[in-house]
Amino acid sequence: MPVKLNWKKDQSLGLALMYLGIMGILQIIFMFIGQYWIQIGVKPIIILIPIGVIAATFYSVIVIFESSTTMADYRNTHKFTSKKKKNTGTFKEKLIKFLSNYYVKPVALVTIMFTITFLISCMFTFLWFSRSTMFLIADNLSAIIVMIFATMNESKTKKKTR
Repeated sequence: MPVKLNWKKDQSLGLALMYLGIMGILQIIFMFIGQYWIQIGVKPIIILIPIGVIAATFYSVIVIFESSTTMADYRNTHKFTSKKKKNTGTFKEKLIKFLSNYYVKPVALVTIMFTITFLISCMFTFLWFSRSTMFLIADNLSAIIVMIFATMNESKTKKKTR
């Protein structure tokens, strides 16, 4: 998973900071869930573990963003013929168009994948572990699965653009 864009120059730094902030807000939501709904009383688990998860999800968003921009550049250089659909402008079509924007798509994919895997892993680990261990395993497992998903997405894009 090489990071291709130069994130320290130009407008890329601002975009990276926005993605970092969005992933931080996502983890604040899950910290709130862990603190009040799962009722974890251990503060280091609630504070320290999500810092690593923020870094993992942020890196996943960056990788998915770069693969989607690579695919967009590939589609712009290679003209394909396609049928134009009639745009009726329903809410569903507008939502799909908004989520397919390559600035929004990485955040949406990572958020959806993280939330689904967090909920599923919480359900499975609730049966065998204590609440604090359940949150720890669910948060870390979700971050690992999101990073695997980002890697698979990038390798799929790399195969398409060869």
